[in-house]
Amino acid sequence: MKKTIILIITAVLLYHAGNGQSTQTKIKELQVGDTIPAIQLSGLLNNPNGSLRTDELYHHGLLLIDFWATWCVPCISEMNRLMTLSKKFNGKLAVLSATEENNRTVQDFFKRHPEIDTTAIRTITNQKALSGYFPHSSLPHNVWIDAKGVVRAITSSEDVNEANIAKMLAGDKTDLYRKEDDLTFNYEKPYHLEDTAFAYRSIFSAYNPRIAGGVTVDRGIYADRSLVKRVFAWNNSITQLLWLGACAKLPYQSFDENYKLIEIHTNDTIRLVQKAFAHSKETLARYGSNLSWGMQNAYCYELILPKPEPDTLVSSYVMADLLRNLPVRAWIDTRERNCQVLSLDKAKITFTRSGEGEPIFRFGASEVEIRNMTIKEILQYLNHYYPDLDPFIDETGLNYPLNLKMYYEKGGLNFAGFKALMEKAGFVFKVKKNKVKVLIIDDRPVKS
Repeated sequence: MKKTIILIITAVLLYHAGNGQSTQTKIKELQVGDTIPAIQLSGLLNNPNGSLRTDELYHHGLLLIDFWATWCVPCISEMNRLMTLSKKFNGKLAVLSATEENNRTVQDFFKRHPEIDTTAIRTITNQKALSGYFPHSSLPHNVWIDAKGVVRAITSSEDVNEANIAKMLAGDKTDLYRKEDDLTFNYEKPYHLEDTAFAYRSIFSAYNPRIAGGVTVDRGIYADRSLVKRVFAWNNSITQLLWLGACAKLPYQSFDENYKLIEIHTNDTIRLVQKAFAHSKETLARYGSNLSWGMQNAYCYELILPKPEPDTLVSSYVMADLLRNLPVRAWIDTRERNCQVLSLDKAKITFTRSGEGEPIFRFGASEVEIRNMTIKEILQYLNHYYPDLDPFIDETGLNYPLNLKMYYEKGGLNFAGFKALMEKAGFVFKVKKNKVKVLIIDDRPVKS
């Protein structure tokens, strides 16, 4: 019976394999399905014939070329396994362990590891050419070559086992995971991937003069609207960014910062508050233009999560990221403030409980339509539309979405008119002092 030999070459610890080129001929990288040329192998240890060609190794069955190094712990473990497998398949499996280390280093290694039978596997040192044919950046790295010299697989150590070798020798199609190393990878440089490859990403960068400014929070279409998957703020001031990080922890979630719920301690308000000062004469005198102000005082921030998370948790992620990057201190504290407290007059209730659907808060030409929104969400909109008023507080006790449609005469609707409509629907607004959560921002030097 004709014997079949497979050659496997092994290299998973990171190291630089060199350019893999000989001094005379540029070596072409071989892929799965290519045929390996008859390579003259010199520098073999314990080889009575001095040198061999690769075709002398694989024509009996399977050649396994194992790229390794003396400092690679997984390589040493694999070498012991290869020794056992070589004896197991007696003549059908040839193993060539290839390293770029010099002869003396390898000889000293084998002296320290007498348990490795160097007669069961061939070892080649000072090799460069083989790495040129099979470039890699991690060890062990294994190349499987069948009896016709065809590269059948390139794998890591996990696939080198008795079952896979037996299948390969029997000619069975063995679907082994293909090891493909990124030869450009450098751990000392920033890590780059395609945007769609990131499961989690947090980015903080300087002002981008090529785009406008804005904020978006991706809540997706989830049954629980408190879930968030992405937060993105571009060209925002320090205060705007910190407000975004604090919003989920405050009962007034709105993209527009509410200065009645922000307490700023600073010697330079212009630096922190774009909305109030961006167009002032003082700003223009100092910075020359609003663009110049943005270049020095605005930033971009994005957080993408692998799955939607509760907004309170996302808020903690955002705030932690921002405080690592912004030149300020910030925290949430309780303060007493005048508030617009919302309660119920049950005798006047005209709103209905909502079913499922997209939440809507719409001011029309002569009507206000609220659909499928909780009181908490309604008050968030009020804080958005009327940021100069006292913050809105919920004391209705309602925890379900509701529908409400209210009509008014054409000509616009201020808060007094909106309040009157809400009171007709069974709601009561009353101004009174209440303890609320406030965002504190402080950029003053810390006193020692």
